Amino acid sequence: MNAVTLFRNTRAGMRGRALASMLAAGMIATGAARADPVADYPTRQVRILVHVTPGGGTDVAARFVAERLTESLGQTFFVENRPGAGGRVILEMAAKAAPDGYTLSVSPTGAMYLVPALYKNVGYDPVRDFAPITNLVGITLVLTTGSTSGINTLGEMLAQSRKKGVALDYASPGGPGTLTHIAMEMLQSLAGIKLTMIPYKGIADAHSDLISGRIPLMVDALSAALPQIRAGRLRGIAVLSLERNKLTPEIPTFAESGFPGFDAASTVGLVAPAKTPPGILEKLNREIVRVLAQPAAQERLLALGFLPQTNPSRAAHGAFIQSEVQKWGAAIRAANIKVE
Repeated sequence: MNAVTLFRNTRAGMRGRALASMLAAGMIATGAARADPVADYPTRQVRILVHVTPGGGTDVAARFVAERLTESLGQTFFVENRPGAGGRVILEMAAKAAPDGYTLSVSPTGAMYLVPALYKNVGYDPVRDFAPITNLVGITLVLTTGSTSGINTLGEMLAQSRKKGVALDYASPGGPGTLTHIAMEMLQSLAGIKLTMIPYKGIADAHSDLISGRIPLMVDALSAALPQIRAGRLRGIAVLSLERNKLTPEIPTFAESGFPGFDAASTVGLVAPAKTPPGILEKLNREIVRVLAQPAAQERLLALGFLPQTNPSRAAHGAFIQSEVQKWGAAIRAANIKVE
């Protein structure tokens, strides 16, 4: 082979390799262009914002769901605890997050439904700024006291308050605007007694003071209070729902204790920023409904003190959010509840 022929073959080989490289790059680019962020979701970690410290009822429910989504969708779903302002912090974060499905938030009853009726400038609209995904579980709230407080029933608590003629203190993790705060304000209005809210940053500190007797009362999620009740360190006085919880059938309802119709049941919902693609929202809804419907999951949630998921569709959850905003707004106005 002479030098000219070698040169020509070399040039042809270089052109062939260059062409192959260009074709490969084009195929990669075309493949990238065809990548579907909805169909491929999730491709990285997903955070779930929670407004309470670890161990609270909502935190336990969110972690339960996060673990199962991690198993079923192949990417890590993790809980990010951001306590503060009764849940307003996480909802403000969620409202401003990118609507790509990688930031989700629980929807605390207080921050979602109560705060908009209590404050003028909240920083988010509970209906306009969020896309509903589903409700996760129901939460039974229970009025608790330390086992050495001498209070066994709601009637005894009311009698003690009236006899002393002074306000009874109660612990309120999260502070003003939470459901526990508003429920106690409603009780105060209905019973004609005086109660003083003592804000706490987290459940653990509140439980410690309740058990030691430094504070006499607290409204708590049954799921969080149950271990202490079973250990005999706390006593459940009455549940704030219309029916007794099957795990604690010995604890009466507020309605049975002299306040018919008293209902402050809570739910843990899950939302995403508005404008999150519907395909992502539907995928999350389908997967959450599927995993929570499994008998093992239901059994575990019930054992933790939660109530089963109801009306789990996105449309039903959206309608629920709107109805709760209206219901609690009317209740707050009727009881003339104000926050400073």
